[in-house]
Amino acid sequence: NACAAALLDRLRCGQGREIHASRIAGGLSAIGALCLKQRGLPPHLDPVPAIYKSTADILAKRRGIEPSELDAYKQAAISDPAKQAWLFQRLYPFMAPYKCSDGEWILPMATFNRRLATGYCAYLGFADDVSAFGIVDRDPYDPASAPFDDRNLALPIGFNFPSSCKVAELFEAKFLQKTALEWEAELEAAGLPCAVIQTWEAWMRDPDARAARIFAEVGGEVQL
Repeated sequence: NACAAALLDRLRCGQGREIHASRIAGGLSAIGALCLKQRGLPPHLDPVPAIYKSTADILAKRRGIEPSELDAYKQAAISDPAKQAWLFQRLYPFMAPYKCSDGEWILPMATFNRRLATGYCAYLGFADDVSAFGIVDRDPYDPASAPFDDRNLALPIGFNFPSSCKVAELFEAKFLQKTALEWEAELEAAGLPCAVIQTWEAWMRDPDARAARIFAEVGGEVQL
């Protein structure tokens, strides 16, 4: 609400506003949203969970993978960060980090957004590959689209496992073609949100983090 009010105020008077908000309150609000439930919606409007809390949750929505296969992937991911990244990419291909040509990681952020999911596929040049695999772009509010809800770009975190694996493989190959900073500049210019994943030390040195006063020099040391 504060952000919306500040933007409206900018339209009225042409001046920006500085907003002070509680990080703890924001975090608690976000956690609470994950616990919300609703009843009485028709099946085609039943939302895809924002986070999977158990293997059963994944299997209920992610058709195309056996329980034993998923358990094996999870066990491997626990002890190997590379396999953890691999599995996360294949569960959430539009909101997982990918390695770039310089060894750094880029995070595309399409999440629940139909425009961004289709935009990423078109801009990165694999829209035809996605379509050929049987993934569609259909109105999720139309009951006739229900048979496609596990392979619909309008529901980009609800893919069945083979479809999400296909998209992850396409992202994986594409992002290896340039450095993370090159991808960040290019995709942001195209209106596709993303971010380079920084180490803690790199973030401490980041000019934007300093400008936002997240870090400050205190007694000759950089502190949060």
